[in-house]
Amino acid sequence: MTTIQTSVPPNDSPEICQYCGDPFPTVERLTLHRGLEHWPDIDEAERTAFHDARADEQDALSSFRLRALACLVAVYFGFLFLYAIFAI
Repeated sequence: MTTIQTSVPPNDSPEICQYCGDPFPTVERLTLHRGLEHWPDIDEAERTAFHDARADEQDALSSFRLRALACLVAVYFGFLFLYAIFAI
């Protein structure tokens, strides 16, 4: 398990892991935690939820990577055009 100490602001209501008691900000993060840290302890419904949450996380990460690459390409060509205009 984790050895990182976490604290929750008094006005927040986090999702609490029933196996280790760690707080999480969303149900999705709790589902991912259960699948990664407590795999032998969870039932089939929780495993299915974990696989769905992991697929959603992979889709979001792939989308982020593509947008980050597009931004880097745009910045690269922006500097290239600036160099071509002002350096010549």
